[in-house]
Amino acid sequence: MLREIMGKICLKLLGLKLSLRLFYFLKTRKMINYQNPKRFNEKIQVRKLNYHNSLFSLCADKYKVRDYVSKKIGAKYLIPLLYSGKGITKETIEKLPNAFVMKTNNASKTNIIIKDKKDESTDLILNKINKYLKRKFWYRSFEMFYANIKPMIIVEELLLTKEGNIPNDYKLHVFNNGKVIIQVDFDRMTNHKRAFYDENWQKLDYILGFKKSEEKLPKPKNLNEMIDIAKKLAEDFPYVRVDLYNVDGKIYFGELTFTHGSGFERFNPDKIDYEWGSYWN
Repeated sequence: MLREIMGKICLKLLGLKLSLRLFYFLKTRKMINYQNPKRFNEKIQVRKLNYHNSLFSLCADKYKVRDYVSKKIGAKYLIPLLYSGKGITKETIEKLPNAFVMKTNNASKTNIIIKDKKDESTDLILNKINKYLKRKFWYRSFEMFYANIKPMIIVEELLLTKEGNIPNDYKLHVFNNGKVIIQVDFDRMTNHKRAFYDENWQKLDYILGFKKSEEKLPKPKNLNEMIDIAKKLAEDFPYVRVDLYNVDGKIYFGELTFTHGSGFERFNPDKIDYEWGSYWN
């Protein structure tokens, strides 16, 4: 809430362009080159200035994007939807299956993962999701296209592997020069680590945002299908991150992200920031 208040004040006093310049410097200790952006993170900030692009708002909407994805690659890649609405009641939650994921459609990091409803307090679930519903997410990092999304709650089936684990989340960064870089995050709730791979599943030796994972992850057998799906979903954009789940060989769509890390995550080594920027024409 404090970040939202600070963001709102900055926007009112400085406007969007100066607010981005200030927050970018505070986060990265670098100045934005608006006239000739070369860095990946600079290009993310420039994209934020183009927040009136209605396709950004449509595809950032976790409910409306389902129709977009269905038309692009087919409904078979969508996670089964259990509920959608402007609000949710205790009675509705009680009718849901024991396991599910509840989230809002207009923000990031609002997922509530329920593995067994009998172990959870319905009142606490309601309290948490209603707080998320009231958030003005766009003030936190100035991703203003979120402001054009009418808030609602969606509930999806909880995806689990045959071992009962939450599947890996593969984030495919797709650039309009044809380059695809695959990001996999590990231990997000405890000791967040991250690994990057190229299209041939060769591990890339750099860090972005979080420390590098040394875990040896086997190449997915259907990696080519994942890459094909990501490229189809990225056709309308010079850059987008396509998040996919791979559950025992079956691929599901997660989300489309236009401003990875809000353009504030640091690369190590720094030259990779320019390298990623060169992929995005």
